Amino acid sequence: MSLAMSVYAPAPAAAPWTLAEVLGTASPLRFFSLGRWALREALRLAGAGPGRPVLFPEFFCREVLASAAVLDAPVAFYPV
Repeated sequence: MSLAMSVYAPAPAAAPWTLAEVLGTASPLRFFSLGRWALREALRLAGAGPGRPVLFPEFFCREVLASAAVLDAPVAFYPV
């Protein structure tokens, strides 16, 4: 039980901190409010777009498909 509590209810930090402070200001970090927007950026950087299909598993959350739709990338599904 103590191991579970240490993971799911960790002790509070001694002082407030931000991830940028830990990694340094020169870090190429980008912060996103939603994971689907982070995925959109990752797909864009990978070259997804019109005529460049994106593969997703058949059993997938439909909200994530918005990441490809914003880029006008066709979606192809593969069986799971």
